[in-house]
Amino acid sequence: MDNRYRSSSTWNDVNCEDYKDWLCEIRKGVTPLPPANNTVPEYNVTEDGWLEYGGSQYYFNSQLLAMEDARDYCRQRHGDLAVINGLRENVFLWKKINKEGLGNHYIGLTVDLDRTFGWMDGSPVVFQRWDTDQPDFKNNDENCVVMTTSMGFWHDYNCGTEMRSICERSGSTPPNSTVAPTDPPTGGCAPGSTRYQSKCYTLIEYRNPTTWLEARSYCQSIGANLASIANRQEQVFLTTQMVHVTTDLWIGLTKLGRDSLVWTDGRALKYFNWAPKKNSPNPRLRWPSHLDYYNPRSLHRHFISRDIFQDYDWMEDQIFQRRNDQCAVMSSSSSTLGQWVLVSCEDKHGFICQRKVDPGIPVKAPTEFPRSWEKFGNDSYKVLPQNLTWSEAQLQCETEQSQLASILDELSAAYLELQALKLQTPLWIGLNKNETKGYFRWIDGWHLSKVKWGLMEPSRDRPCVYLDLDGTWKTAFCHHTYPSVCKQSTAIPPTDPPQYPGDCHQQELEGTSWLPFRGHCYGFFTDDIEWPDASTSCVRKGALLVSIEDPVELDFLKRNLEFLKDRYRSFWIGLYKTHLGQWQWLDRTVLDFTNWADGQPSDYSGNSEYGMMLTSDGTWSSGARWHDKPYICKKPKVLPETPPTKAVPLKADQKRVRYGLAVVVVLAALCLMGLTAGTLYKKMGRAPSADSSFSKFLVFRKPLFSAALKAFDNPLYVEPVTTGDMVNTNIIDTSQLVENMEEEPQTMS
Repeated sequence: MDNRYRSSSTWNDVNCEDYKDWLCEIRKGVTPLPPANNTVPEYNVTEDGWLEYGGSQYYFNSQLLAMEDARDYCRQRHGDLAVINGLRENVFLWKKINKEGLGNHYIGLTVDLDRTFGWMDGSPVVFQRWDTDQPDFKNNDENCVVMTTSMGFWHDYNCGTEMRSICERSGSTPPNSTVAPTDPPTGGCAPGSTRYQSKCYTLIEYRNPTTWLEARSYCQSIGANLASIANRQEQVFLTTQMVHVTTDLWIGLTKLGRDSLVWTDGRALKYFNWAPKKNSPNPRLRWPSHLDYYNPRSLHRHFISRDIFQDYDWMEDQIFQRRNDQCAVMSSSSSTLGQWVLVSCEDKHGFICQRKVDPGIPVKAPTEFPRSWEKFGNDSYKVLPQNLTWSEAQLQCETEQSQLASILDELSAAYLELQALKLQTPLWIGLNKNETKGYFRWIDGWHLSKVKWGLMEPSRDRPCVYLDLDGTWKTAFCHHTYPSVCKQSTAIPPTDPPQYPGDCHQQELEGTSWLPFRGHCYGFFTDDIEWPDASTSCVRKGALLVSIEDPVELDFLKRNLEFLKDRYRSFWIGLYKTHLGQWQWLDRTVLDFTNWADGQPSDYSGNSEYGMMLTSDGTWSSGARWHDKPYICKKPKVLPETPPTKAVPLKADQKRVRYGLAVVVVLAALCLMGLTAGTLYKKMGRAPSADSSFSKFLVFRKPLFSAALKAFDNPLYVEPVTTGDMVNTNIIDTSQLVENMEEEPQTMS
């Protein structure tokens, strides 16, 4: 009796070889015999765990693998995915997976696009065991076959789906035997395609943009498929091919009709290159059933799906939404070039076709690594393969009217990474903070517009930078030797505004560098914290949240936020709103320049009391204090100490002249004060008191920091006069609350 029919007590016929519980019947009063002690194994098992049956050996691999990885697993053990030639063999395999309850298993059958079948080892197909309505060719990409636990019937699946598998071999292998490595395919590519490793790629941009399904159909019509990307090397190569691309390009990654992503050609999904989503969760984040999330716009609680195996995409100001109609494009945006984005499969874009090399097309003889200049984009590059120190490499570049290469965008980053991969060695690039006043700036004068530091980088004590094989930047001592890459460019870096005297001293324990600009130093901190916490964090660093006085300072900040805009949507700045509804700078700079975004500052729910700078365009927006964001600090430069000047001794006659002048000046001042006092006495008929209007002209500014930190003095700012007859009790300067934010952060809530 099947468990599914137990509740209704109805009967169902099943395969007699199935494993189930049973019921026995015996006459009343008869003593049942003890159960047999059957310890004889049902099948012989080899020393390495293979079952013997019908002259072959079988291994049931419980690892969840894509088909190509499952087949590699079998081959490494001198076998292949199982070939099934009859019902008895099929029942034997099904009984094993059914008894263990291990789910579906890959076997060695493939389904071609023309709906014909074939065993991977070339054996003829003499037996089939398809389930009802199978194979269904769902999405036209289900080219692999699994045996199900349902009576051992077969289903077709996308080959990239991770499943358990069944291996088969003809007999035991000799001990310590190894499998010969598989040689990569050889051959060339047709005109219009570009070869990389063992594949040919064709970028289709000139045709009318197409949907994902239309793009795949076109690729299949020329014996190819939409491109799948298995590793970083393939990704870097394809990115370099997008030098003149103006539209996003479809690749073969899809969720169409599924709950998870697969490559449409069935390759294993081992590598990702997602474009970062600003301030959003991971696009494949999975939520446990007990977790709930509230929508900040409605402030009502919403429960996430209880199915922890569903994928969700973040929709701004909404709960996670399940999407199964999405396909991936490679972005053509300059800031995210080559990175992947999930969009609707019905959108229209260009695409990339991929096929294996053609053995019938001769392969061009490999060329020696280029020793001359190579044009790429708007610049030219030359790789110096000999090992040099950083200074030697820079000198060699200068002799050829160039500089060690700067990396200003994703395209040049991909090109240089590809050169490092060709040489299989790191490359010196044009960063050496010893040559640029103690902070990292390109040696050719450009500011850093993008960064790709490696883990725990940059190091504070290693000033020179090389490009590693994984595409990240790493610091090293400058006397180390590596190959290098020079760059010639006609682009002219922007001219910096004049710098005021002073230095930006770097603190050993801080994780960022202070950047000089005019008379101040700026620190960009990527800890996501609330505005009050950001304010006190800056104070601990001897700074304040940044104020922005003019468009020139704004442009400086925008340039330095350029390489962070794909990861962070906005940064806290030093703007806040007083309880009177007035916006002002935390450092008391006069607010005579603003750059609010459209519709800003917002007064939604009365909670948007703090200012932030958007990384996309540098405009300002308002937000609530409980939002967590990175922040920018600003502090004055430290002026160099000047040695005291030695006084020049005066001669006797010079001393007499100086003393005489001093006496004359003092007497003149006393006379002037006497005349002034007499005049006032005659006009007013009384002597001036201590609390007179004279004192009302004496306004003393309260220092913003202690005497050790004199910063942000603004001659246009005057504090309210606090003498008794001039105080307006209806006006309170809430800037005092901000000064005490570290001690009483709740005051501004």
